Amino acid sequence: MPFWGKKKEEALGAPQQENAGAESNVMGTEGGSGGALSALRENIKQKQGNAYYYAHATRDTGEAPAPMPQHVVLERTVSVQEETTEAISSYQMLDDEDLGVVKVYIPLAGIGSIAKDKEAPKKRVDPEVVRLDLTESSMNIEIRRYKPNTALKLWIKELNNKIDPSGSTVKSLDDKIVVRLKKAAHADKWSKLSA
Repeated sequence: MPFWGKKKEEALGAPQQENAGAESNVMGTEGGSGGALSALRENIKQKQGNAYYYAHATRDTGEAPAPMPQHVVLERTVSVQEETTEAISSYQMLDDEDLGVVKVYIPLAGIGSIAKDKEAPKKRVDPEVVRLDLTESSMNIEIRRYKPNTALKLWIKELNNKIDPSGSTVKSLDDKIVVRLKKAAHADKWSKLSA
């Protein structure tokens, strides 16, 4: 007789009863009867290598289980980001003919709190933050610590006229760095900074 002509219980038969026990205790023994296998173990026993749960079964190989992996630190290093250089493109120049100097203003908001030398007189700069290198015909200024891992640099390879490096100075104000270049010849006219 086809399935649709039988009662539900007759069509399903004994497997219905087996499933009821398996659902009650999947991982342990069925119904607490001590010797019966769990549904998982029963499935593996009946279908062996073709069982759905075969991959999850423990196997009796007589060997100890593989140890859990242990994380081992091979080497510890501190990553140091290399300093980059950024050109200073914004500056102003003033030819102060009365004093015989050329003033270069480099505007940097808040630079005064970073660049001022704490141990020196007012407006002097910390040489670790602002470094000025001068020759008679060139100027190179580097500013560090203003931007993280970046050195700001203004390099004039050939100045408009000669200067006296020993009489030139650099100082820090609240929002700018001021470089005073002493002219080698007081009467020289400077219309621009570079030649």
